Amino acid sequence: MTAPGPLSVPTPPTMPLARTVEMPAHIGYPSGALSLRFTEVTVEPTREPDAVAVSDGDRTVVGLPPLLVRARYAIDATPDRVATVDGGGDLSLLPESATAPRSGAETEAHPEWLDNARDQRMRLAQTENGCSLLNVYDQHTDVFAELFDPNLGTFSDDIWTKHGGTAAMAADTHNAVTNGQDAINDPAKSYQLHTGDMASYNVNAFTRQVAAASYTLYLDPDYDPYDYPDRQPQPKYQEASQATWDFANAVKDNGNDDKDATNPMTRDEVYQAVIDHPGPSTASAFPRERFAAVLSPFADDVWAGWDDDERDLIREFHRQARAGREALRAATAPTPLFEGAGSGGVTGAAVVIDAAGAVHVEFPDFDLALDDSGWTGAAADIARDRLNAAGFLAGLVRDAVAERLRGAVLAGEPSLLTDPPL
Repeated sequence: MTAPGPLSVPTPPTMPLARTVEMPAHIGYPSGALSLRFTEVTVEPTREPDAVAVSDGDRTVVGLPPLLVRARYAIDATPDRVATVDGGGDLSLLPESATAPRSGAETEAHPEWLDNARDQRMRLAQTENGCSLLNVYDQHTDVFAELFDPNLGTFSDDIWTKHGGTAAMAADTHNAVTNGQDAINDPAKSYQLHTGDMASYNVNAFTRQVAAASYTLYLDPDYDPYDYPDRQPQPKYQEASQATWDFANAVKDNGNDDKDATNPMTRDEVYQAVIDHPGPSTASAFPRERFAAVLSPFADDVWAGWDDDERDLIREFHRQARAGREALRAATAPTPLFEGAGSGGVTGAAVVIDAAGAVHVEFPDFDLALDDSGWTGAAADIARDRLNAAGFLAGLVRDAVAERLRGAVLAGEPSLLTDPPL
């Protein structure tokens, strides 16, 4: 009789554990995503088989000897930049309490600007045009949330938060909306662009709109403007980009208000302009023939209707967005934070063969204990918490082990069965 021996088990899939976790100093980046990876998984009978087949006419059951599951593991980290902008809310800068990498002892905080934005949203929803405006935004809200996810693109760092211009604009907008008397886009004030230069509220708004429209396209990992239209962006990204141009065009048509001409407006004047707007139409939409330049900006025959500054700005943002996407791809290699071994005993496993001859393995729940004695720091605390709370650790390995045992039974592995019933 063959002595029991270990059976090699195919590697289970890597499982994500947590994001935006505070990293140890030696890792080289402040915030990372944690995942659990297994290697060298084996299952081994702890004694020779002695069970016999039991049949009730519908199926045959053969008990397996006690088993020992062993595995090597690694808790890996990959760069996971913390969002600094409320991409799912009012696009305001988040407070430090919400942007610091998680150490396991966080408290929730909500900025005052977000509460104000919710109030203005409720007021917009009370008018027909306001509802229409909100509906257009809601159609693309998932894409806009992706745009501000620092792990999917670099828009937040490259444009939105650079030099603090957006924060100053947001603060002035909040104050003007709150008191109702000041012009939101006061032409006497200036704010920093992404370049560090100072410009009016309107120029800053136009610049960020152009950047958002450009960076949105690069959320599609396969989009390539140099190979357009063969590699054009997915419809959801293209439509979200188009929507920003439609909105800018409607603002210009309604109040002669764009990067070159400022019509100062208070809170109530903005709401009245929304109420008085004739509503969306094909005529008021941004011309699709002009949008071709946004999709394929390095072509020379798409710039009718654009000025040279607009062309150069769109091309600049395309280059930056493309470079940011490539940089994120290059930074995805995992780094092991903690490594060790795990093991767990299994009793009560059995082979079941039904009347049609199909074979499966009944594999009971079991505890797979990982040696975490060497884990230290914030990442260790969060990893332990997730593993203790998730309840999937043993299940992740159990399915892979059960399938490996089924294959061994079909092959007549003598260390599992004294008399294979097949």
